[in-house]
Amino acid sequence: MLAEIFIHALPEHPAELSVYDAPLLSQGVCRRWRDVSRSTPELWSRICVHLGNGRFDAHLEIASAFLIRSAKHPLSISLGSADHYSSVPEGHPALSLLATQCERWHALRLQLPLFILRELTVAKGRLLSLNSLHLVTGAGYCNGDKATLDTFAFAPRLKCFQANAETWEDIVDTRALLLPWSCLTSLRLDERRAGDIWSLLQDCPNLVHLEAHICGGIPDIDVPNVKLPHLLSLSLTFQESSTILSTLTLPILEQASFNLTGNNTELDAVDLAVTWHVRCGLAQLLSQSQCNLSKLRIQAAHDTHTLILRDLDDCLHALPELTELDVRQLGLHSMTLHSFMEKMTEINESRSIVPKLKRLVLSTRLKYGDPEFRWAVLAALVKARRVVGGQLDILQSLELTTDVVGVAAAGEDGFNVLDTLRAFKAQGMRVEVTSENREVRWL
Repeated sequence: MLAEIFIHALPEHPAELSVYDAPLLSQGVCRRWRDVSRSTPELWSRICVHLGNGRFDAHLEIASAFLIRSAKHPLSISLGSADHYSSVPEGHPALSLLATQCERWHALRLQLPLFILRELTVAKGRLLSLNSLHLVTGAGYCNGDKATLDTFAFAPRLKCFQANAETWEDIVDTRALLLPWSCLTSLRLDERRAGDIWSLLQDCPNLVHLEAHICGGIPDIDVPNVKLPHLLSLSLTFQESSTILSTLTLPILEQASFNLTGNNTELDAVDLAVTWHVRCGLAQLLSQSQCNLSKLRIQAAHDTHTLILRDLDDCLHALPELTELDVRQLGLHSMTLHSFMEKMTEINESRSIVPKLKRLVLSTRLKYGDPEFRWAVLAALVKARRVVGGQLDILQSLELTTDVVGVAAAGEDGFNVLDTLRAFKAQGMRVEVTSENREVRWL
């Protein structure tokens, strides 16, 4: 039981080694705790070492202790720091020692110069347990040699890959990195050109989860059409003027998150007479995919054009199976948000918005200092969506972010809407009213 508690107390990987966290904290309390700690391999299976701070003997000692105490448990390893690229030596003893246990590598996060990464070629063909790989590439990649890195080319259990880069043309963009792309089920890419991302997607037919950020300023009109027959979740950041979604066919897509970027100088390129879900290609994606999207999150940067009621109305009518909707960070104008909530109270067999909605996430913080959030409209919405036996499914969860001003406004209409929400919570509805950072909870 004590060992399970220690394991539960481990910080989320990767985390720097600290005497204030497990496993060092748990072994320093008393002899019994130390004995339990040191005899629990899982406690020592997460290794995080910053190879570039010059403490090479200490690095070797840490790596050796963790490898011994972790016994044969699969290893999660994080190595390197971008702040110390220049001081990472070739032939680092800790790296060499860890490489001898490459058959045990389960999750790997590497933030190392390319010439150091190439030292890991000793692991080629031996990565039989590697499940997750995260590469953080630095500025030195673009000027380094262009030879392929095939260390991870044979990793039959590799399912998850994440790449972050400080510049364009890293080993992922240039395809110098060889991976078993067709085996991947999860892919996370930071800001990159659409063409580079879509080129990778063509080699990843078995993706289940995709998260990517398309950079701005570069047209994406020449990207190829891509079909991902197994994709369940999509998280995509792209410019509001982009039509990139029209290139995707996702037959079983269930949840999507769209983050719109751009600035108002680009509005000349946007035909505002066409509603948003048509402009961005979502309508075409839905048509050619024939998928039933059940979860949707839309957010937008402050400098983007704000979606209007017609945009939301048409988009959500195209998603009749939607059960979860998050527009907390969409930055809607007051009139749009309140009209939208009022439409959600309407019962109309042919035009009811999201009739199966079970979870709604909103914010009382409106764009550009618009008039105060109208809590009475929210109360009416919740009441309409909590009718048992009605034509609309019962709303089961409401998550609302607000601030002190918003909470004060909740009681300005002659009754406190928070009391109404408390009553629904007492009936079993999940209701949260918190600050944006979730540090303050009013309900």
